[in-house]
Amino acid sequence: MGPERLQEVGSYLTLEKMEMMFRPFAMPAEDFPPPSTPAGFSGYFSKSAAVLERLVNLWPFHKHGSANGK
Repeated sequence: MGPERLQEVGSYLTLEKMEMMFRPFAMPAEDFPPPSTPAGFSGYFSKSAAVLERLVNLWPFHKHGSANGK
């Protein structure tokens, strides 16, 4: 007895078929929270950006990076 065939020969998964499979499990749009920024959240990104900038300034190769093409 051969292996069980999960798909028909020559059939393939399209975006439409995949969407029909996922649609019953999708979260409806009204369940998503409103796109408001929580208090203290924007400051988090400015702090991490400052840390990243300091790290880049510590990186020894960034000053002559692509200017001389090496």
